[in-house]
Amino acid sequence: MDLKNIYGSMGISPEIYDYCEAREESLRERFRQIDRIFELNQLKVLSAMQESKVSEACLVETTGYGYNDIGRDRLEEVYARVFRTEDALVRSQIVCGTHALATALSAIPDREMRYFPLWVFPMIPSFRCWGSMSPRDPSRNTG
Repeated sequence: MDLKNIYGSMGISPEIYDYCEAREESLRERFRQIDRIFELNQLKVLSAMQESKVSEACLVETTGYGYNDIGRDRLEEVYARVFRTEDALVRSQIVCGTHALATALSAIPDREMRYFPLWVFPMIPSFRCWGSMSPRDPSRNTG
């Protein structure tokens, strides 16, 4: 039994089936381009994993405290290589973009905030729930 008949037995008319086949055929080149991008990105990740010497030892569980966690260190090295950055911070505890920005901005002294682009400043009030942007400010300790 061919696909057209199977779809027909499920209530899909031959006209709808033929229409979908024609649409799929018209998109075949685009799907090929997407597949090529996918393959190139996959090779980038595999290459970064090889260069970072990711091994089975990187996948074993640890204490959870992050001390001497070779897996976490190698994962961050892979991210840095894939995204061509100096370093990477990869944590499952960073759950959203605002959290990531707050983490990054909290490491920057207030005196250096003047170098930030204007789009950052509207977000700063939402970070005030953690206290001052300065990591050395005692008002950050609310507990």
